[in-house]
Amino acid sequence: MRNFSVCVCFVVAMSTFLTQERSNAQVVFGTEARNQFEGNRDNLGDQFIDFENVTAGPLTNQLPGLTFRSTFNRFGTDRAIDLPVALLPWDFVSSSPKQIVGVRSGAPRYIPDGQNVYEIAFDAPQRRAGLQRPWNTFSLTRFYAGNTLLGEHQNTVNSEFVGYVSQSNDMANWVTRIEIDGLSTGGVFQVGNSDDIFFGSTVAVPEPSSGIVIGVAAMLFAIRRSRRSR
Repeated sequence: MRNFSVCVCFVVAMSTFLTQERSNAQVVFGTEARNQFEGNRDNLGDQFIDFENVTAGPLTNQLPGLTFRSTFNRFGTDRAIDLPVALLPWDFVSSSPKQIVGVRSGAPRYIPDGQNVYEIAFDAPQRRAGLQRPWNTFSLTRFYAGNTLLGEHQNTVNSEFVGYVSQSNDMANWVTRIEIDGLSTGGVFQVGNSDDIFFGSTVAVPEPSSGIVIGVAAMLFAIRRSRRSR
């Protein structure tokens, strides 16, 4: 009986721990993270934009649910700006699919510049959001809920997927905007490009660990019943 009570306490403790874990959120990155987001797109109906069917040029006509803005000019005199983001069919280095990048001047010449900070804002908070950062290891990606920083990631490889996932039902922990920034090297800020945006808010990703707790509890009760029948 004592052993059974200890086991029950263990299950309760594990259940509480996993419940707390599910309410947490984290930055995820790499191939496995991208596979996770692609699965959410395919199975949970998350949104996905790869920009290939969007007209290249300044994104002055925003896509449904999203707003793109260049927010800080690092070319020359640092200053806050409020300009569109450019959608380009190249990445300053080689031919590539269309990608977005900040600009450092307004109409009529929206000059793209990989040094300038830009952001992607969501019309509604998103439980999870992620994007591909095909630039270099100086690239920074920050996830915000309003002005609250939820998480930040610096690329570990030149082209890396980075996302943020919340298991909380509290929308205060959800993403409202993504800031794309970069570190300075040789006096040049390496902000760079972004591509392939995923976002979703309707369904929490199932937690397989909760099934483990239920299974362990069921097993313990079965053991207790077996002992009583002896």
